[in-house]
Amino acid sequence: MMKNRIIFLCFFLSGAAGLMYEIIWTRFFSLSFGATTYSITTVLTAFMAGLAFGSLFFGRIADRIRRRLMFYGWIELLIGLYALIFPFLFGLSSRLYLYTVVHVDMDPLQKLILKFTLSFLIMLIPTTLMGGSLPVLSRAMIKDLKGVSSKVGALYAINTFGAVVGTFLVGFYFLSGIGLRASILVAAFINIGIGILMILFSRRLKEQSVSEVESTARQTEIPFTKQERRVITFAVAAFMISGFVSLSHEVVWTRILSLIIGSSTYAFSMILIGFLIGIALGSYLISHTQMFSDERINLVMFSWIEIGIGFSAFALIPLFSKLPYIMLKAFQINAESYNFILSYQFVLSLLIVIVPTTLMGATLPVIAKIVSREVRSVGRSIGNIYFFNTFGAIFGSFLAGFLFIPFLGTLNTLKLGVGVNLLLGAAGLLLSRNRFQSRWGLGVSLLVPGAVLYGVLVANWDPTMMDKGVAIYGKRMVTESGYDKLKDGSRMLYLQEGINATISVRKKENKISLLTGGKADASTGTARYP
Repeated sequence: MMKNRIIFLCFFLSGAAGLMYEIIWTRFFSLSFGATTYSITTVLTAFMAGLAFGSLFFGRIADRIRRRLMFYGWIELLIGLYALIFPFLFGLSSRLYLYTVVHVDMDPLQKLILKFTLSFLIMLIPTTLMGGSLPVLSRAMIKDLKGVSSKVGALYAINTFGAVVGTFLVGFYFLSGIGLRASILVAAFINIGIGILMILFSRRLKEQSVSEVESTARQTEIPFTKQERRVITFAVAAFMISGFVSLSHEVVWTRILSLIIGSSTYAFSMILIGFLIGIALGSYLISHTQMFSDERINLVMFSWIEIGIGFSAFALIPLFSKLPYIMLKAFQINAESYNFILSYQFVLSLLIVIVPTTLMGATLPVIAKIVSREVRSVGRSIGNIYFFNTFGAIFGSFLAGFLFIPFLGTLNTLKLGVGVNLLLGAAGLLLSRNRFQSRWGLGVSLLVPGAVLYGVLVANWDPTMMDKGVAIYGKRMVTESGYDKLKDGSRMLYLQEGINATISVRKKENKISLLTGGKADASTGTARYP
């Protein structure tokens, strides 16, 4: 249908522009506030908070307005127009920040609060508008409850695939090729173009009024039972916790992969693209009604998805100690080709995260189907779940980076997240026990997360393999005769996972070396490492 194709195309481009803004704005603020984990996380938290509030606010509006496609067009248009003046507003915020820290005696915490406040205020309007796009478009496309999971899944998948393209273009071409200010102009004109197209398209389409749609919907509405209310309440809470754990996993995997493939802008972009591809794929699969009928999309499916996320994340634990050897293979195959090494790193990152992130991407359309019980309130339902999921994601990212990894370590942070995934799945199965034909069926199902949870408790990896710096020294390892740093006989004296990096100290014979993320920063011997 031509209408759906135009909507999907616009939402694809909107996803591309959205991730372009996130990366560009993070780079803007890092120029002024520094590129530390505190500053970057502050900006991302402000960005995601705007998305959460936007979904909550516009989700309620979406159920009441008449011409939703036109309203969506105005959202995109306003995002683009705001992006045009962002550099000016950024300059004002930078001058205000510098003036304040120079003339006011502030401790580091107060400076961090000031950074967050300025970032939040500047990004509040555009990110709030971005957060409203999914519930508004979902409400425009959904005409009956049978189409909730397929429509939401399709929209989310298309938007996330667009985000993949936006991340790739910014990370590999725009920033280095045309610069920050030109990149933001490209994203702004994309939004403005989408807005104008949707406004004109809506006028030509003559959208059906909300009263016509809801008059049909009311005929099929059924009052909630107590069990249905319990299921919906649990689903929303579980989806918030799932968002928390998903971002915690992302922070952990990014930290581990950055030790293996490096911490450059290209490396970060590759890791992010891998996550987005998995999330988009999961939503896309759920949107296919031929594969997953509406009757199968329920709390039991969500529970098994959570168990699947936990199991697939758990299965990665023993693999991480082998990653330096796997990465070294790239240099053994073709150490002279930078493009080959880059492609190898991307494929490696994608293969590592593809299974758990695909399952993560499937959760949104499944939860949307569970909580949407009335057509006239679909926008509000989708806005609510998106708000709570993003709210959980904010705290998951923040606590994993600032608290869990520095104090618990990467391995224990990962194990904690896996445990929560498994417990969420088990709780959902217990709440859905009436769907099992017998207690034996339920008991056998619960044995699966129980067995995996036991494996999580005893799982371990070799931490001495996490600071080998293969991405930095891989070429030297395979080109210099007799030089094999993975088996160099050095002994680890110290390992500490901090907020910004992983620090280690190694000793080989009489020489001691200090490493940051696998890179030698100091040594008691020659400059050559190790």
